[in-house]
Amino acid sequence: MQRKSAGGLSSKLTASERSLPSTPMCAGYESVRLLLLSDSPNALCYRLTDKKIVQFYSISIGDRWEHIYRCRKGDLERKNGFAELYFQCDEWITNGTGWFKHCQRHLTDLETLLVQCNPLVFRRTLTNAGQCLFYLFDLKLSLTKRFHQFFIK
Repeated sequence: MQRKSAGGLSSKLTASERSLPSTPMCAGYESVRLLLLSDSPNALCYRLTDKKIVQFYSISIGDRWEHIYRCRKGDLERKNGFAELYFQCDEWITNGTGWFKHCQRHLTDLETLLVQCNPLVFRRTLTNAGQCLFYLFDLKLSLTKRFHQFFIK
């Protein structure tokens, strides 16, 4: 595996980069907060999707949350075949049946359903996904479609 150096020339990977685990570094963190408090300013993440090693802090601040989210989701999907983060409960659900039951629980007990119509972003980090009121209460749609989370307004 090779990488481009700052000057544009290819160079071999360092020993520490060669010893990276097969799981992306970002995927190992349960929350963005833990990664951001990591004591290594040169934290590396090996993205399995495109086989690239990226220095976490080289990712623009506005893109870090999405990078961590995609690493974590991708890693959980590879391990379990399914992964969905429900922002309101701050819970990763790692099987389709569990996701269906989670949606069903909220839609049958409306007191547990905290609806945020627009996605809520704080300091460039998505803190709560938006949900569509029309989708939520459209009984013709499947439960999982009714419960769709929107990350972009």
